[in-house]
Amino acid sequence: ANFEKFKVSAEENTMVRVKVAVPCAAGCALGIICFILSGTIYIPGYPPTWYPLFSLLIALFTPLPFIIGNCACSESTYQNEGLGMSWAEFFTALIGISAFGINFIFARVGLVWWLGFGLSSGGLALIIISLVLFGAFFKSND
Repeated sequence: ANFEKFKVSAEENTMVRVKVAVPCAAGCALGIICFILSGTIYIPGYPPTWYPLFSLLIALFTPLPFIIGNCACSESTYQNEGLGMSWAEFFTALIGISAFGINFIFARVGLVWWLGFGLSSGGLALIIISLVLFGAFFKSND
């Protein structure tokens, strides 16, 4: 097969990366705005609370196991790179799901109203989707 027509220059590759990075950054910013709104919007009978920001704090630690796995599982260090990265992906997913879970627990106990739960969960989903797309697109080493 002739794949020469699909090759792009370095300048075009940089431009495409910028076009992907800007929406990912906007998604993260919109997610953080949703978190802030989930704690500050006033509804009669429910005082404003900052408890949803605890799940944002947990979400900041979500990529940490994956970053440590990428640093520790180099070809020169371990022969079986797949096992270390599997554990890193597992703990990354565990921390990400815990961020959603703590939102639900806060809403169920009554510390956060359900609209705040929806806003903070939606913001968390935007942040995680943006980071996953950003990481998947920029994974190549070129």
